[in-house]
Amino acid sequence: AEKPVRTVSNDNQKRKTIDELLALAQDRRKYRRVQVRLSGRFMRENQNEYPCYTNGISAGGISLSASVKCEPGEYIVLYIEEIGRLKGIVTRNHDGGFAVAIEASTHKREKLVASLTWLLNRHELQGMEA
Repeated sequence: AEKPVRTVSNDNQKRKTIDELLALAQDRRKYRRVQVRLSGRFMRENQNEYPCYTNGISAGGISLSASVKCEPGEYIVLYIEEIGRLKGIVTRNHDGGFAVAIEASTHKREKLVASLTWLLNRHELQGMEA
């Protein structure tokens, strides 16, 4: 016999359930990703450097566009305009580039979040200075 589908009659409970489902359906990343295009370069383990652009950055990872692909598991050092030096491990390749899991202390991640916040709000902040 089939189990009956349980319905929720209380609107507050229904709203909470819908919100929980939406939260699960949305991006499950630990950190908020910011879509920002910044130029930079990265150095591979063999110490060769290549230019790159960011597609998106969070305190936990970065998506890069680059003319060369790196191997998943490869350690790289990044120098990103307006962000600075980051270290990480390539997690996967995608069309036109690859993704990197950032290796950083809590303090470095907090500084990265502050830089990303400034980048997102700089036009508003610069207008306040005038």
